[in-house]
Amino acid sequence: MPKPKPETINRALAIAAHLADAKTQQQETIVSAANSKSNTSSTPPAVNRHNNKFNADRIAMAQSQARSHQRPPITCHVLDTTTGRPAAGLPVTLSLLSPSSKSLQLSATTNGDGRVAAWTTADGAGASSATTTSLETLFGRGNNSEGTSTQQQHQQEAVDELVFALRFETRAYWESRGVAAFFPEVEVRFVVRARDEHYHVPLLLGPFNYTTYRGS
Repeated sequence: MPKPKPETINRALAIAAHLADAKTQQQETIVSAANSKSNTSSTPPAVNRHNNKFNADRIAMAQSQARSHQRPPITCHVLDTTTGRPAAGLPVTLSLLSPSSKSLQLSATTNGDGRVAAWTTADGAGASSATTTSLETLFGRGNNSEGTSTQQQHQQEAVDELVFALRFETRAYWESRGVAAFFPEVEVRFVVRARDEHYHVPLLLGPFNYTTYRGS
């Protein structure tokens, strides 16, 4: 049997070494890819879901707080019980009855959702006027000209109960619908004791009956 030539043996050894290097590089690539995948998915799915829910809750809370600062201390809405739909375009008046030493009367008209989200004075002054400041001041949410918060003023004075009246002008609303209603208007009186709270008064309105309660 003839003996292999040296150059043939060297060539075979070179090919074998090249194949071994290629296999080693391929294994290193696979290990690197596995490590990269492991790193990107190191956070368990349950933890990700918890973090997402936590962030969503924080956003919802911030939005709720922003809305609470934007709305007036007293709001209301009206639901027409004959249709089960909001009573839009219904005039509403908010008056301060007690203490008699203070005077405040605001008006509004229910929007498409049957809600009152802002009040104006009889002369049409809007939320940016001194009117809203007066309502805010009654609830201790404004500042006087000297920079002392009205909340501090209330703490220094005897705490008075505030008695308000909401008057819903229902006659025109029902007449526009061809209904001869029994109540030409509905007046709801309520007491404000905690001035750091929000007061929402819903009215479930029918032509011959109504129901009201303190909402949220």
